[in-house]
Amino acid sequence: MDNGLERELLGLATAGVDAALAAGADQAEAYVSATRQLKVAFAKNDIDSVGSNRETTLGIRVIKDHRLGFVTTNNPATLQDTAKNVVAMAKASPPDEMNGLPQPQVVPETAALVHPDLASLDAESLAKIGSEALAMVLGLRDPRLPDARLTIDMMGLEVSDKTHAVVSSTGVRQAHRSAAASGDIFGMGILDAVPGSFSYDGDAVRDPAKLAVTLDRAFRRFAKKCFGALGATAGDSFRGPILIPADALGEFLVGHLAQALSADSVRQGTSPFAGRLGQ
Repeated sequence: MDNGLERELLGLATAGVDAALAAGADQAEAYVSATRQLKVAFAKNDIDSVGSNRETTLGIRVIKDHRLGFVTTNNPATLQDTAKNVVAMAKASPPDEMNGLPQPQVVPETAALVHPDLASLDAESLAKIGSEALAMVLGLRDPRLPDARLTIDMMGLEVSDKTHAVVSSTGVRQAHRSAAASGDIFGMGILDAVPGSFSYDGDAVRDPAKLAVTLDRAFRRFAKKCFGALGATAGDSFRGPILIPADALGEFLVGHLAQALSADSVRQGTSPFAGRLGQ
């Protein structure tokens, strides 16, 4: 993927905006994403599958009489019909005077987010890194519980190369490309045939040379959490401070608090933070 693809996607997004305006939209925005993915999956402590895919997706958002419509398609050949459908959807939606597209803003220059060596990570390379990481994890032991073992339900490695483009009738026009290699692992510890709690960990890098060591660090964190969940006993009830693991706190902050703080939730009155700006 190169700048030629960025120009192609900007052209497709522009065509989407033009089609939506021609279909009767007051304002229109088109977002196009082209993705190339290579995946190696492991399951039940062994390699499971290898696959790759390429996909281009187009989304069109329109405003018609303060009514919002949005549709997506992965078939650019249906652009004209897609534009007509999204305008029809907007006409059938309830109006909201706050609906409208943003004006263009200055976008600061950023460092390149595509490492030139990422293309060298093919299926064979990923499978090798994954197999070595899996063997490392399965060989780990906890000094407290020498008979405990880890079992891996799912583990995956992926190389993802994405190019995005957005164009709107208000003057927004921008494209961006990024690529990364990542891995994640999901499983649990077992002691005397008694399983502990499931755990998960993973990480991503832009430099492929750092993938193996980064996954080694993430997968060791995973093992530590799994072993820590074994041999649990009943605790005494108490009132006082507790320590919450970082990933559990992150789930609360990102999954629940962020949703409650979203503009839509606040504006629609479904957030407990509505009307509390500055408090």
